Amino acid sequence: MDFLDETEWDMEILDLPEASIARLYLEERAENLDPFQRRYIQEMISRPYSFFQVVDVSEGKTLTLRDLFLNQPHVVIEKQASRPEIKGEILFTRVISLDGISVMTGCMTVLIPSLYHPSLIDFRKELAENEEGPLTPEFLMEYEFELRERFFEILQDIKNPRLPKLQNTDGDRLAPVKLKYHLNCSPMEAFDRLKSLAQGIDDEELLMDSERDPEGELKRIHFSWLKKGNPKNPGWENTVMGTIEINENQMNVEVNSVNRSEAIKWDSWVDIPVPALGNLTPREAVNDPVGREKLDGLFLHFESMNRSQGIHEFSPDIAKLKKILGI
Repeated sequence: MDFLDETEWDMEILDLPEASIARLYLEERAENLDPFQRRYIQEMISRPYSFFQVVDVSEGKTLTLRDLFLNQPHVVIEKQASRPEIKGEILFTRVISLDGISVMTGCMTVLIPSLYHPSLIDFRKELAENEEGPLTPEFLMEYEFELRERFFEILQDIKNPRLPKLQNTDGDRLAPVKLKYHLNCSPMEAFDRLKSLAQGIDDEELLMDSERDPEGELKRIHFSWLKKGNPKNPGWENTVMGTIEINENQMNVEVNSVNRSEAIKWDSWVDIPVPALGNLTPREAVNDPVGREKLDGLFLHFESMNRSQGIHEFSPDIAKLKKILGI
């Protein structure tokens, strides 16, 4: 067997054709193909691999995908992968359409979690800076290497996660958060609305250490936000989710994770800047094209979170939030 030295090997690489195998096959064997086969290959070589989010599933039949870079919907025929649990997840694949039928070709087997949605939208924005007007398949074909490179970066991130971080008993990363609110009601009215968060503790016990003004009206109270049971410690009767302090016209809530802070402020969430939305509030994001797209992805993530963690009293009420936002 003859071996190439380093110089000869480099020359062999330089002599490799730049065209894809499919394109070369089409150019050299077109006369052996029927019209449909030629159209199929032409469609395939004109569409890049890209990122598609699963927005709906017809189990065992079809997937409804949204092209995150061209912002186009596709209903693709797919039996094996069309499972309800992948709704919201992101696929790296190529979608081709002929005669009103769409299929995936060469779909990567790794599901990309919906949490990567905002970063992919930001990546799309970076690419769009090199293009005037909306992105097109032709433009993305020029950047297919960058798209593939981004996929493999995400793949490495998924397969080699960062070192474990401290977590609370919900599995959330520890991150002390203090929420401050101005009350437009009396301390007693606020207490009446929030006392159910202290599950299993009656009013008398909660009010035992409270402070009252000279007229006997409630002035200040401090109590724990309790959740029944504990996901990691079955023997625990409840979990301390945080603490709540009502002090005249102020209320402070202290928790040890971002998720718990989100759980207690859903009603006001629509008017709070959200990092995943580029620090827009959900109400602002509704009226911004890119923000709305990120918001849709965030709601899909909430659905995925509700499926994996189960519905409980602090789960995001997606229908209610959408109603507030008018979507």
